[in-house]
Amino acid sequence: MVSNLNLWTLAWNYRWIEGRVPDYWDANVFYPHRGTLAYSEPQFGTALLTFPIFLATRNEVAAYNVALLGFLWVAGIAVYATLWCLLPFCETQGRRWLAAFVPAVAFALNPYVFREIGVLQLLAIPFMPLAFLGLHRFTQSAEWRGGVLAALGFLATYTCAYYGLFLTVFIVFFVCLSFRRGLLTKDFTLKALVLCALVAVALMPLFIGMSHAKSAMELTRPRGLVQALSAELRAYVTPSATAFWGNLLGLPRAPVGHNIGYVLYALSVFSAVVAWRTGALRFGTGTKLHVGHSEDVTHCLPSPVRLWLAMAILSFLLSLGMALAPTSPEGLGLFRILYWISPYNVLYEFFPGFSSIRSPYRFSIFLALFCALLAGFGIWWLGQLRTKARPFIQGAIVLLLLLDTWPLPVRLARVPRGDQIPSIYKALANRSTNTPLLELPLVGPQRGKLEDDSTYMLYSTAHWQPLINGYSGFAPGAYVDLIRLLKDGPSERIVAALSAMGVKRVLIHWDQLSPSEQTWISALKDRALRPIACNGSAELCAFVEPKGTELEAPVPGSLQIYEATEALNKITVALRYEGPYCLVSTPWTNQIRMKLSWFRTLEALQRGAAASFVIEHYCAGSRLLQAGTVVEFDQPALPPGDYWVLAEGGTPRHIKQFILRCSLTESGFVDSGPVTL
Repeated sequence: MVSNLNLWTLAWNYRWIEGRVPDYWDANVFYPHRGTLAYSEPQFGTALLTFPIFLATRNEVAAYNVALLGFLWVAGIAVYATLWCLLPFCETQGRRWLAAFVPAVAFALNPYVFREIGVLQLLAIPFMPLAFLGLHRFTQSAEWRGGVLAALGFLATYTCAYYGLFLTVFIVFFVCLSFRRGLLTKDFTLKALVLCALVAVALMPLFIGMSHAKSAMELTRPRGLVQALSAELRAYVTPSATAFWGNLLGLPRAPVGHNIGYVLYALSVFSAVVAWRTGALRFGTGTKLHVGHSEDVTHCLPSPVRLWLAMAILSFLLSLGMALAPTSPEGLGLFRILYWISPYNVLYEFFPGFSSIRSPYRFSIFLALFCALLAGFGIWWLGQLRTKARPFIQGAIVLLLLLDTWPLPVRLARVPRGDQIPSIYKALANRSTNTPLLELPLVGPQRGKLEDDSTYMLYSTAHWQPLINGYSGFAPGAYVDLIRLLKDGPSERIVAALSAMGVKRVLIHWDQLSPSEQTWISALKDRALRPIACNGSAELCAFVEPKGTELEAPVPGSLQIYEATEALNKITVALRYEGPYCLVSTPWTNQIRMKLSWFRTLEALQRGAAASFVIEHYCAGSRLLQAGTVVEFDQPALPPGDYWVLAEGGTPRHIKQFILRCSLTESGFVDSGPVTL
């Protein structure tokens, strides 16, 4: 459950704020890996905002609930304030009030919110409208308060890094669309540079921590995964989180819907048409409106309408992610231009951070925001009509909006607190610190559910021992390898793997094990586990390596070079390990390195001449090395021809040298084999 992950994240942040954690990024999960807090959202901003609640109650759940409700409440206030400040003045302010209130409700209670209600960081949506309100004010008057408000809104990156990256795109787009020569004054430019510098300095700790984790653990999302989590056009019109229309009309529901509300769609289209007809899309000093059959009324209509419409279209296109165009230009020939039709492909290729994003569909919250702002303009325009039907029209809009945002029942979870936490975890808290703990069964993606791993993390807040287990948007390779090994590996190799991972304690939940798992864990218990404490079906054991067993590290066994499967212009170097034991390779310990020296002739290699090409590889990510483990490196393909390759690679414990003959053809085919001198 993501809510368990969020509670653990808040608890970790509170510990760091109180000075009880030496290194913020080295959380107590996915041991022995480092920087593990960056594998998911750190949520430092949310923790900082709710720390007074935690300080008063010492209760993470109370702080979590306050954050959840507070985000939704402030999101509505932020949209209301944005529209109130940007809509034209009305003779009857009640009409202006309604034009700001209805979109505020539509945004704060949007179906997107209830679809993501269990993911706290995705509810941190009030900062986005505040950022755009500040940008509007700053570009209009160059006042400090507008710029500061925009900067504070952008600092919402600390509550959700997803939204911070997304917001960057829209801010750049906003500046490009809002640019006019009159902005280039000395006062405006100086203030803008100062604010940008302050925001950059404020975000630097977050950027450094996340980028270190990305570079060390290769947190790049596969294109296939990104495409699978991109929005689809049909999902925008199929009922999903809104129960009313689907039940009333008997419409089928999409498995993953992105519908932001039919009333919001209708009001946005209506607003765009009205703005186009009345000239509100143009930048100007004033526009004459013909309202009903009454006299002409001159208003200074807000040029933001043009921005809202453009950014609504952009957010829709970006939410389609890699479902809008092919995921790779390889093999498309002249049709490779189709690849660049998708704006998201450009972000994925060239802008830092976007290659680590796995869910482009979350751009739909920005679509909801800009549609809500457009709807505010439409409702304001309806409020100017001189007709007796106006109250009925406005009332119908409010009623339909309430039906449109009527959510499905929200599933609530009771979180154990105090005496409800199993006493076995409290026993861990009284033992020596920094004792790595493994909880069985390991769940992970191999068992099809992840709830138990998130529960282990939540319970770890009772003892804060290093935990082998973990649950996040990213799982280290060595952890996935361990899950596979424990599923069907022999006991000899399991003992070696646990020793390589640094396990000192094992907590067994016997009632959650399958019969096959109970069999091999019982055999492991007889051989390498010493019981310490027992509480019902949970048993805590110390891991003791059997005497007389020398757990030597595996050694490189063979090297192979072949064409890459995903790209025509790359080749793959595969290093295969052999040996009966295990070793954890990470960027910090036992890192695998490979140096390839490419020679045109065998004679040049033998006499030690300078190589034609020298390429070095460093293994990002982590692996649990054992017999049969293959570590692959991709590199750009060299010019076609025959080569002799001198390869030196492995972990610092075991470096091995290989000599291969390799032929590369123009079509990308690679033929290679070992050479015996």
